[in-house]
Amino acid sequence: MFPTKKSFAVLALLTATALTAGCAGTYGTNAVGSGDYNSQQARQAQQVETGTVTSFRYVTINTSTTTSAGVGTGVGALLGGVLGSQVGSGNGKTIASALGAVGGGLAGNAAEHQISNQRGIEITVRMDNGQLRAISQAVDAETFRVGDRVQVIGGMWGGVARVTH
Repeated sequence: MFPTKKSFAVLALLTATALTAGCAGTYGTNAVGSGDYNSQQARQAQQVETGTVTSFRYVTINTSTTTSAGVGTGVGALLGGVLGSQVGSGNGKTIASALGAVGGGLAGNAAEHQISNQRGIEITVRMDNGQLRAISQAVDAETFRVGDRVQVIGGMWGGVARVTH
């Protein structure tokens, strides 16, 4: 028994889905956690201030970039169009291809948004100098409770800041 075009299309769709799902776990906190630094922040002196956690709430952080936006839609539309082209013949095949592309694009867009969204935490800290600051970062191994003494690292002139114990 030889594989059909439809079998290859389904295999391609499953492979692309598995690869996309694998990418989601590869990046962890997508460089927005308390321990994530980019190359410009490494070996740079950063301001460190201390304070007390007054409140926190869980938020959603969208880490998609302008360069990655639309990839899920494009891949989904392509795969949906390929799968749709395996159905019917003549005008029916054309319609199935178009509907497959639209459906695949919508599914790919939804998957892209799901992958680029991650759980975050907004931590409000009363600094020792009396200022109140709110810093959002990805949820990682550190946990925070109201009353915790913490350090706010960075944040000079509105730059990147993180909260850590």
